[in-house]
Amino acid sequence: MKKFILILVVIGLLAAFTNPTMDDYLAWYKNELAQKANSGIERAITNFVSDTVIESMSVRSDNVVFSIFTTDVLESHTKVLGILKKFIPIANVAASLNRKCYSSWLSTSI
Repeated sequence: MKKFILILVVIGLLAAFTNPTMDDYLAWYKNELAQKANSGIERAITNFVSDTVIESMSVRSDNVVFSIFTTDVLESHTKVLGILKKFIPIANVAASLNRKCYSSWLSTSI
């Protein structure tokens, strides 16, 4: 029983010390957007949007051993679990990372 509790404590401490920061999340999100970009203009929009909008539209809920990141950009809502410096999409990430995001932005900006 003591061994089990010790293992849980070690795992908890490991998770707490590797809980992703907002900077970690923004780098991950920007990378995900860049991977979905198919053309030069989409990559340019990704760089512009990620640097100026995504940070101001993202919220981190820090739960010590994990964090929940929520980003609302344009018509998309993304919720991601961050744990052990890894990110796991948990809600609507596909909708926020598809081409509709770019076309929606272009149609309202031009």
